[in-house]
Amino acid sequence: MRITGYAQGRGQGPGDRQRRGAAFRNRHRVGDRVQGRVLGWEGPGLAWVSIDNQPLLARIGSRPAAGSVMHFRVTALYPEIVLQELGPGPGRGSALLAVMQDFGLARARFEAAAREILKQNAALVELEARRKALFRALAQEPDTAGLYLEVARCAALVDSALAGAGQGRFSYPPWLMPGAGRQELVARRAAVRGPDKGPPLVELILGFELDGLGAGQIRLLSRGGEAGFRVLLERPDQAAALLKFLGAQGPGLTRRSTCLGVDRLPESAHGGVLPEIFLGLPGEPTGVSSPV
Repeated sequence: MRITGYAQGRGQGPGDRQRRGAAFRNRHRVGDRVQGRVLGWEGPGLAWVSIDNQPLLARIGSRPAAGSVMHFRVTALYPEIVLQELGPGPGRGSALLAVMQDFGLARARFEAAAREILKQNAALVELEARRKALFRALAQEPDTAGLYLEVARCAALVDSALAGAGQGRFSYPPWLMPGAGRQELVARRAAVRGPDKGPPLVELILGFELDGLGAGQIRLLSRGGEAGFRVLLERPDQAAALLKFLGAQGPGLTRRSTCLGVDRLPESAHGGVLPEIFLGLPGEPTGVSSPV
């Protein structure tokens, strides 16, 4: 996908397009991955895409619906801004994208059907009690249990794809954070800069969504008997309430590890943990290089 102007045709003059182009170049470097939302279609292959809250007219090879979130890699900034559409190619990335989409759909169906079960489950403090209570409740509702089994099947495929790509292990633990939806847990060996001769540094990433807080992640690093975690929230002003909530759950995350800080969740991570990891995998993204 090549972009040669910003908001061309939407009441913006050449000076506005130049300023927006300069702003994009100041913010991004070649190789960066950016996220955009499709605003609508100008014509066959020509779409308006909002990136950094700025509308861009772009030529896109796929045909996503308006409102779809897309991911791109910056491949050039001069003389034109060139973004390469990241999508399913023939390699490992495409396989993970397919199972990731299947998992997301299966999880949404299950959580919609199990809303009351999960709500009642959230009242239990102990993690193991929540897990057992969930399966007892599902045993009484075969249709909802079938939806859970489909989520578990898709999660196992995601786990297999991640493990095969050397990106860690994946699981779906709806009992882990009470009251939270869209939970997903990735465990992997953390990257370490420079020589590392100590025990392995393990990273746990829990993605979730909570009413009043929006999307969030807890990223925990542990080595030996030491552990620390960082909280990323769509609404970081609610961090104090979340930390208090976490400390009250069973053994309490905040009593077994150190909070290393709270940051705003990047917009690119609002879709969950899996898209972020998926975009880090080697693959063969698609793209169209015709100028707009």
